Amino acid sequence: DETDTVWELLQHDAVVYVCGNAATMAPAVRAAFTDIFRTKTLTGAADAEAWFTGLRSAGRYLEDIWGENAVV
Repeated sequence: DETDTVWELLQHDAVVYVCGNAATMAPAVRAAFTDIFRTKTLTGAADAEAWFTGLRSAGRYLEDIWGENAVV
């Protein structure tokens, strides 16, 4: 389990680049990140989604995904 490592990197302004399948891999990574946030901050889903949206807006979470269900 790399939860602590991922959280620490994110706390130090890491930039994450995810490349893979839009239908399976990308949603799983998004869910893992919001789960980490909720675990570390003891907050709910809405707070986790807002945090994740902030990562994306700040250019700290980037995706290169492909497939029928790709969300840009």
